[in-house]
Amino acid sequence: MGALGAISSSVLTTNLWDFESPCAAAAANARAYGGGKINIVVTVGATGDTASLESYHYKDGSGNTLPVDSGAIGRFRAGLEKCFKAAVDAGFSTIHVLPHVDPVNRSGGNMRNVVKFDPLAKIGPAGQQFSYDEVVLRPIAEALNAATRADTRAEITLAGEQGLSVFSFPRAWAGLLGSTKAASSKGKDASRHTAGISFNWDKVCGCVEPEERDPLLYNTTYNERFERFKGRGGLGSIDVGGVKDLLDKSDFIGISAYASLPPGELTPASHDVSAQTANFEFNSFGIDLKEYMFSKGKPFVFSEQGLGGCQSNDAVAPDLGYLAKHPFQGCWGGAYDPSRDPWKNAEFRAYRRRFYETLSQYVKNGGGQYRVDDVFVWTIGSWDVLGIHPTSSSQSGSWRDDAIVSNVKSINGGGGVVTNTPAPATPAGNGGGGGGGDGGGAAGALGRIGSFITGGSTSPGPLFFFGRRLR
Repeated sequence: MGALGAISSSVLTTNLWDFESPCAAAAANARAYGGGKINIVVTVGATGDTASLESYHYKDGSGNTLPVDSGAIGRFRAGLEKCFKAAVDAGFSTIHVLPHVDPVNRSGGNMRNVVKFDPLAKIGPAGQQFSYDEVVLRPIAEALNAATRADTRAEITLAGEQGLSVFSFPRAWAGLLGSTKAASSKGKDASRHTAGISFNWDKVCGCVEPEERDPLLYNTTYNERFERFKGRGGLGSIDVGGVKDLLDKSDFIGISAYASLPPGELTPASHDVSAQTANFEFNSFGIDLKEYMFSKGKPFVFSEQGLGGCQSNDAVAPDLGYLAKHPFQGCWGGAYDPSRDPWKNAEFRAYRRRFYETLSQYVKNGGGQYRVDDVFVWTIGSWDVLGIHPTSSSQSGSWRDDAIVSNVKSINGGGGVVTNTPAPATPAGNGGGGGGGDGGGAAGALGRIGSFITGGSTSPGPLFFFGRRLR
């Protein structure tokens, strides 16, 4: 998929305004770091609960919910096209897209990974019923078709961190691989348009007691939890054969890679643990990711990875042990705020630099025990180590670390001049958000590290460092 050793960037979007304004600024900033690929993370909202979804919706720049209808879908598609075209015009040769749905219930939130829904089922009020395909995938594919050039490569991940949906309706997802690529590549070279699927690095199926929030406790007790799941007849509620077929038909496979890290010395091998953890869980269903990576030649992607440095309440991590255990927790977007900057702490700052130093070595070495073709580093708010997003730097400071920036540009072969394009004017009432989940304003940015590796042990083990990001 990606060039060996390159570090690219991308943009997080949470509402329609993000496509229409901040996306272009973030893409311009991202291009300065070299690399030919950018990843656009697309977020769409939904209401319902873990058992089912009731309706989909978009959000405007002020955080208002917009019911889905033909007009809203048209605006969504037009915004996507503008965003994708900005990336192409900035000089990116590959557009990678990672969509997901942020479902909410009456209590205010649900992790998308544990929500059961059929991507082909039409939901919503009478007369306004639409499917995930119609609301998310089809507009993305059509916008890519309109925005890309003949020589542009397009990569569409059908879903990220939506494990229960994928394990419950894998054959529906498999069918969408072909239709999505057909819409994206219409009139173009179809070999340049690919599609795949991505999972959470833990709780991959979203079905084995996913309510456990402690990452290490869940990991060390996974086997007994899986046995309870089987004892309750849980295997009858999912389609493992369909998942295998989906993986066979996917052009690439991804995971969100937020494994907990050792608070002591980091090594390149520390970045292998997310894939190791995911494969350990896949093995319980008779699925071996290494078979897909090596025997079947499927590219493997870290759809998300990063180091946030904060707690779930948006406060700075209390100590290095907490920070290392919870890389998925950061201080969410909005303008840079020194009171929420974990990297002012010298110990934390040194750890983050070591994190990216070892990640760079991991790339140069071609990975570890697992094939890793692309790594996208989460960089909104306190994750934004490159300062790509327009709101990540202000007169008060920046989330950016110049030492890490220099390293990234070196990996990418020099890059260009960092422009730090300022943030566009925020719509009234928007608050410059981006505050995670289904709401918020300004977009974030990501980085991508592409690498290739072969070989490695196939023996899983139960004791890994890993965690999960709660949004």
